[in-house]
Amino acid sequence: MEVLDEKLKFVPPDTVLRFKKFYIEYADRFPDRKFSVKQLMEAVWEEFRSDPHGAHIFVALHEMFATPARKPILLELLVVSIVSAYEALLAELVEQFFKVSPEALEKVSRDREKEFSLRDLKSLGTIEDAVDLAISRRVEELMFGSFAEWRKFFIDRMNLSFEDYAVNWEALREVFQRRHILVHNGGEVSKRYLSNVDSSLTAGLTVGQRVSTDEDYVRAAIEQVATFGVLLANAVILKFRKGDADRVASFVAEFSYGNLQRGRNSAVVKCSSFIDGLPIAMGSKMIARVNSWIARSSMNDPRVNGEVAAWDVSALDPKFLLARHCLLGNIDESMTLVRSLHSQGALTVQNILEWPLLEPLRGSASYREFAQSLDLPSEWLEPENGLYLNPKTRVLHRQSCMRRSSSCVPFTETDDVRYSACQLCRPHRDRPQLAGTSTDNEP
Repeated sequence: MEVLDEKLKFVPPDTVLRFKKFYIEYADRFPDRKFSVKQLMEAVWEEFRSDPHGAHIFVALHEMFATPARKPILLELLVVSIVSAYEALLAELVEQFFKVSPEALEKVSRDREKEFSLRDLKSLGTIEDAVDLAISRRVEELMFGSFAEWRKFFIDRMNLSFEDYAVNWEALREVFQRRHILVHNGGEVSKRYLSNVDSSLTAGLTVGQRVSTDEDYVRAAIEQVATFGVLLANAVILKFRKGDADRVASFVAEFSYGNLQRGRNSAVVKCSSFIDGLPIAMGSKMIARVNSWIARSSMNDPRVNGEVAAWDVSALDPKFLLARHCLLGNIDESMTLVRSLHSQGALTVQNILEWPLLEPLRGSASYREFAQSLDLPSEWLEPENGLYLNPKTRVLHRQSCMRRSSSCVPFTETDDVRYSACQLCRPHRDRPQLAGTSTDNEP
């Protein structure tokens, strides 16, 4: 009815209400409210043909049924775009592989031994030009192949298994297979889709049935494909630049923290596992482990409390002691440490307002009282009246969250995709969709 309300905005409210009442009463005449559009249109015409606004109602109803819904089309296009973005990344990785290992170009089958035609040779000026053309052809040939062929290439040439970098391998494969039927089969299930997708994800589907692509599916697909792409790309970097482990860990940690902000907890856990396997300092691994605990707590993993309780932080930075108390829900001990670390300069206003780890404290009166006693940093911008923007993290804060927290109106991600919402402006939940920053590399 929301779509219809927009189309009837120039019709008097009393006429709109009369139409809605008629519509409900008409629909109630049919079992499960199943009736044809033709039946409804005829009934509406008979009921409202003499009304001064009857024609407007009839035309609006006709447009609503005749115009295809835009949202499902948009969501399907997003799935196609997600996979296309990954394919562009994959092509770049393969190209860089051949540039770093040009000897791999020489490993060709017998039917490819004659690489260039006479016309090619006439147009090529140097050996470098020939190598570039050979690489371009190899990449193009691979990209015309299937997902299974891409997987085989990475195993054979770089000893990298796609499964190791997927949040959920079967769910990831399904995204690529869905893209195929959206592009080539009008979104209808094919035999190829059913044979290439795990049966647990195709229960109840039959050939010719149209798959449903809703918002939840698109969000999950973004999490799956983005995480897979980031981890695979960084695994390729480490394959040829083993000394870049710290830089890779820093990049993956930043990506992981962004996922923590958006509640993509499975991606955080996967990234933390990847970081834990790198040859880097234990402190960096511990930060990733804490973020993994936060994510797993949001996923109601019952093992987290036991792991955190057994965690010995006696020789670690006091921030890790704070992390332990927060994860275990020790509010009083945590607040004592927050005040102490802030007075020492070890916790900034940004940390206190935005650090996801402190979320268990944000429902307490002691936290709100302390947070409201702080002054916002002078460099924070005021993009709109009553709003402050932390330029470092792109998190928006209402002035009321600092001074009059009871009057805060929560932001949502749809308010402005450029910004995240301040934690104090959100209703308190045990483990919410988190907002924060990875810039300071905090746990």
